[in-house]
Amino acid sequence: MKNRLFLLFINILCLNSISGQELHHLFLTLYEKNLFNGSVVISKSEKNILSNNYGFSNIEKNQKISEDSQLPIASITKTFTSTAILQLQQKGKLNINDSVQKYLTDFPYPNITIKQLLNNTSGLAQEYNLFDTIIKEQPEKIISNKDIIPTFIRFKTPLSFPSGSKWDYNNVNFCIAGLIIEEVSGISYAKYLEKNIFKPAKMKNSFAPIDRKIKTKNQVELYAYPNLYSTELANTKTLKEPFLISEKSNFYGNGGIVSTALDLQKYQKALFSYKILGKKELEEALTPTKLNDGKVVSYIIEGKNISYGLGWGMYIDESEGKIVFHDGLITGLTSILLHNVTKNQTVIMISNSASSIFPISNAILDLMNGKSYIIPVQNLSRIYGSLVNNENTVSE
Repeated sequence: MKNRLFLLFINILCLNSISGQELHHLFLTLYEKNLFNGSVVISKSEKNILSNNYGFSNIEKNQKISEDSQLPIASITKTFTSTAILQLQQKGKLNINDSVQKYLTDFPYPNITIKQLLNNTSGLAQEYNLFDTIIKEQPEKIISNKDIIPTFIRFKTPLSFPSGSKWDYNNVNFCIAGLIIEEVSGISYAKYLEKNIFKPAKMKNSFAPIDRKIKTKNQVELYAYPNLYSTELANTKTLKEPFLISEKSNFYGNGGIVSTALDLQKYQKALFSYKILGKKELEEALTPTKLNDGKVVSYIIEGKNISYGLGWGMYIDESEGKIVFHDGLITGLTSILLHNVTKNQTVIMISNSASSIFPISNAILDLMNGKSYIIPVQNLSRIYGSLVNNENTVSE
């Protein structure tokens, strides 16, 4: 009997070891193909299968990424904003079914609720061209959350659709939610997260910056392809953003948190063990949104049918368990925090290069569950465009 138990134990260890080796090999392959440069933590039943870093935090200085390298997590921040709002509801400080106007009295849309901010059904205008006139009038001005409502009022900005009738992913929703957190708590968004999420979760390498353009000592450089046919990454400092607001904004609530893959794991563990949010509130966050007509929000990412709760996306197909996630994308950075609630599997990746995160996370899930998987490949149109461009250059 003892021998059988020992053999079973060895078999389990070998399976975990093989999975770790396969995952490491997968990421080495991805790194070599310029498809991943960053930090990754993959765990199963609370145990890390892989925790590693690949590539460079600063290519120009030949500095490698380490577990202490801090990276923006982009829109994974939205899960923190949702968690903060639901914490305040849990404490009886607000109700997400209340109108936004109850807490922000100058908000010009009386029928929008806090919940509609968090599930992206508010109908608010997108940020992309909203501030163009203001930026042209005041070219040195930095646009922040507090400029959003006055801009809506000044230009009498109409809603894009009646609140609750459609789903539209929108950063402005979470910026307004950030203002509500400040109004209700009486402290800044950054201080609220530090006190109520980062510290309780023991996240020592995470913060919400006051100025997103000022980097810390351990913060990495970001890299992206300068054009559609380039195969060489460039520091984003040398690239021009497509929208004026991208260079002139300092929003929070929608993105901006700086963290590490290991800190995000601490956040995931604290959240899903109900240490920073109650079970009822977390389940509410992970419930697919229904529109006014009763239809469940549904959209597709890389062939997967997705719904959206309160700051969280989720796979509609639950045959492999309830899988929830949020990814993030800014110029030169991609990120994802994915958690299979049923199987207690977690995938966390932050890449400071132009990586396509979602196909990688799907390959990892398949590998973890013993399925065949497809290693993502470099964009063929980019490779072809590069070859054509090089040929034209030579012929000239």
